Amino acid sequence: MKTTQRGYIMIYTLLMVGLALGVVAFVMNRVVIFDGLTRLMLQRAQARQLALGGITLAMSELTISEQMEKKSSSAKGLPGQEKEAPPEDPDKKLLVKILPLLNKWQTIPLQQERDGIKGTIHLYIASENGKFNLNDLYDFEKKRFAGEPEKKSAPTGPEQPKTQSATVEKALAVKEQSSDGRKLLQAVLNALTAQMGTSLSISDLEGFYTKRKKPLDDVTQIMEIPGFAAFKKAIFVQPPSPDKKDQIYLTDLFTVSRPSAQIDPWLFSDSVRGVLGLSRVKQSNKKGFTPEQLKQVKLDVNWATEWNTLLQPVYEKDYASLPKTLTPFFRSKCEMTTFSVIAYGTVGKVTVRYYAIIERIKKEQNKVVLMIKQLYQV
Repeated sequence: MKTTQRGYIMIYTLLMVGLALGVVAFVMNRVVIFDGLTRLMLQRAQARQLALGGITLAMSELTISEQMEKKSSSAKGLPGQEKEAPPEDPDKKLLVKILPLLNKWQTIPLQQERDGIKGTIHLYIASENGKFNLNDLYDFEKKRFAGEPEKKSAPTGPEQPKTQSATVEKALAVKEQSSDGRKLLQAVLNALTAQMGTSLSISDLEGFYTKRKKPLDDVTQIMEIPGFAAFKKAIFVQPPSPDKKDQIYLTDLFTVSRPSAQIDPWLFSDSVRGVLGLSRVKQSNKKGFTPEQLKQVKLDVNWATEWNTLLQPVYEKDYASLPKTLTPFFRSKCEMTTFSVIAYGTVGKVTVRYYAIIERIKKEQNKVVLMIKQLYQV
């Protein structure tokens, strides 16, 4: 007897169609993932180039253009005319140029039609000369803070009569003691304790220095001290937002990138201004340097007598109200040797961030070279 089986062709067809659909879905899923990953990698590469380009742009802002140099150097005038005033000091021109730019976010939008790419560059420039130097406020060789007297050893013989040179040395020691790194850092740590709700003491810092036995290579190494854990989310300056209003940032407050314990009042960073109780930088520039104030800029300043004229309108605090532990560290001659730059490059939803330390080196014949000393992706 013959048996017939109906419907198996349809079942077989459905199985083959289902298998084909599965293969197609798998391939499409892979294509979509690959396409998205490729697009993401492309945007990341473009954002990285924008961020690095932002650092280059910052370096151009830290130079005096040849056009400005030629304009200032044309002091002889036409034949038969009297000589004009001597050319202005390039350092003074640079200081006047950068004061309105320091400690402020710059935003540079880029358009596809005009620039060949659609994206945004965010830029922030600060001077390392306006931050507290963690390395030079402590003498690692003598194991004491800057300005502290050296511990005297017990005398082993009869006391010698004081000579004129000994009197001079004593006078110099008294002058040195007026700049007390311990008291300055203690005041800074007290302010941080009050503003950030952390617990920081000079004994913790001194213990860290003693244990380390050598200068810091990077500011973030100070976070080995438990009290500095409060800076975990505030290491580098970030664009302003309602929840980060008047934030203190670690690398904006301290530096290890310049060889001096002195600090330049012209170049105070925003975080230093916050710790000292000075007015903070406003992005609108309403509290910044006005054109009239920029005309009064000078490189050599006696801050005890000229602070109230030059900087009180900007920082909104007179000289007498400044911490007495701070003023002995004021640098009277402005020297812009080192800058820090934070650059964001954004393409689509991808943002790449770089932090750079830029050194300004003077060469012969007043030539200046800018060199990237350190570069971090953050």
